[in-house]
Amino acid sequence: MRDHRWLRWGIPLIGQLFVACQPATVQPMEAMVTPLPSATVPPALAPTLASMPTSSPAPVPTPTLFPTPVSSRSPQVPVGQALTPPYTLIENGAIGYIRGRLFFPSQFVPSLAVYAVAMDGSRFYRVDTQPVPPGEPGYEIPWVEPGTYVVYAYPSGDDVQFGGAYSYLAACEAGHFPPPAEGCWEDSQHDLAPVEVMAGQAVEEVDILDWYGPSLPPPPGDTSNWPTYTNEQLAYRISYPPHWQVQRERQGETTFGPSTLVAEGASDGVFASVRVTNGDPQELVDQLIASLPPGDVLVREWRPLAGHDGLYLALELPQGRFAWWFVPRYELVYVVHAVTDSGLGSFDQVMGTFAFVE
Repeated sequence: MRDHRWLRWGIPLIGQLFVACQPATVQPMEAMVTPLPSATVPPALAPTLASMPTSSPAPVPTPTLFPTPVSSRSPQVPVGQALTPPYTLIENGAIGYIRGRLFFPSQFVPSLAVYAVAMDGSRFYRVDTQPVPPGEPGYEIPWVEPGTYVVYAYPSGDDVQFGGAYSYLAACEAGHFPPPAEGCWEDSQHDLAPVEVMAGQAVEEVDILDWYGPSLPPPPGDTSNWPTYTNEQLAYRISYPPHWQVQRERQGETTFGPSTLVAEGASDGVFASVRVTNGDPQELVDQLIASLPPGDVLVREWRPLAGHDGLYLALELPQGRFAWWFVPRYELVYVVHAVTDSGLGSFDQVMGTFAFVE
């Protein structure tokens, strides 16, 4: 399991680079919060912790999105029979992982968005993969709350035409139930297969193999039911996945994390955070990169966000992929940070809900 404690405790340099005002995370990769420059917040925007309001989100409905997947064709798979993929112990006993290989009807697998969607509709997770040869160890969705999921993928991009899945065909090919006499492909079943995630276990071989099913659910992207956090003093709001909650508020910073992990006391890490500081975004980025272990800068460019130009930074580090937005507004810089392979759903989706309030 990745250890991210260095992100909070192992980077003292950056904290020494700025005027201190100790303002203030989601997916407990154990300390994903990168210490960013502390903000010197103008008095008008510097409420005490007790006076910083957090909106109370309405209860999120949890409709059943998927009927219980059952095999309709092969007598070898009785209705309701559990599949038996292998499991591997992981260090964190509060959550589970989903892992699998990637396939595609081509000589290479393009970049994919891989989704694990809870069958009761309460939550989903997303990771984005890089191009790989077919059959390579392809993806890992960490920090998944226990429950039953379906797993499928679409090529990255806006023009989604078809997708692949962990179906009963994929489960058959992986040996997760006895194959029919005529073979998996002769009696192929394209229904989405259930994936049971257990606490303290990584479920393996959830392979994205079946690209031949007639249809798949669309990529989960509706954020209308997500809870919204509003900070009136610092003049912003942001929504977050339904299975997350506000973890911590300090002057100038709010962090978000999965509810289950908070309840289990396993939320040491930072999954997403909004911090308000001041300075020049380019200088803040330079100092942040200099304070981190060596890695690859995937993206560093100015992009519009919430009606303002912001400096977007994405890094590939040994512990995973991380992203930051540095958005200047008036005399402040709003720094939104997340781990992009944290099961967040999508950092882009979260950022699509970020807005300034007057």
